[in-house]
Amino acid sequence: MAYTFMKAQGVGVGNSRVEPDKIDLAKSAIKKAQENTSSFFLPLDHVVVERVDPKAPFESHRTGPSRMGRSASISARTRSIACSALRKARTIVWNGPMGIFEMRPLRPGPWESPKSF
Repeated sequence: MAYTFMKAQGVGVGNSRVEPDKIDLAKSAIKKAQENTSSFFLPLDHVVVERVDPKAPFESHRTGPSRMGRSASISARTRSIACSALRKARTIVWNGPMGIFEMRPLRPGPWESPKSF
């Protein structure tokens, strides 16, 4: 879901999963959040893979996917900011995990560390 919103903002997303038919909806949601001075949180860094496989090489990138192609998880900076935002939030709209949690190298979401909350 995040990469649909990122693409709606003109951010390169490589081969990450995007719902092209939802880009206009994403633009509208971003605009409403800005009009209501609501926070709209999207990943700032990513674990990027060339293929979804627990043995495949992966890299962390501060921007969107690069030569390896597909974002598969959030990385350290996003994890830290997400934990802080979740502690302060009064309302959270969430859609799924922040990574391919079934694969150990790709599951570093905020739930991974018992100190997160």
